[in-house]
Amino acid sequence: MTYTILRIVFICAALLLLLAFRSNRPAVSAAEEQALLITIPLRDSPDIAKLQLLEDRLGEAIEKSHAGELDGNEIGEGTYTIYIYGPDAKRLFKTVQPILKDFRPPMGSYVIIRYGKPGARQEKISLDAEKKAQLTD
Repeated sequence: MTYTILRIVFICAALLLLLAFRSNRPAVSAAEEQALLITIPLRDSPDIAKLQLLEDRLGEAIEKSHAGELDGNEIGEGTYTIYIYGPDAKRLFKTVQPILKDFRPPMGSYVIIRYGKPGARQEKISLDAEKKAQLTD
């Protein structure tokens, strides 16, 4: 009888942990997942703190909109790249576009909008301050 009670307690605890750590992110299969890859060139003396602040603002907006999730960044080959995933790349872009505009990224910055897993159709949108980053429906 004690074993049965411990087993029930263990199962309840496991369920509570699953519920506590579940994501608000929409459920998407890997084959359907779309992406934004934001690439910002690093100049002579890059302000990494400013880029991390941008990343924080993007993450908050994406979380608030439930459009997907910010997966992190990569620094290398003279660029800072931010990875964002979700079920609808256009929705992700429309969520982050105002933040990117306020950030005023340096010349050469761009977003890759990928409509599926790697190898799927994608668009490259320039984020240069003098060019408007617009996505048409």
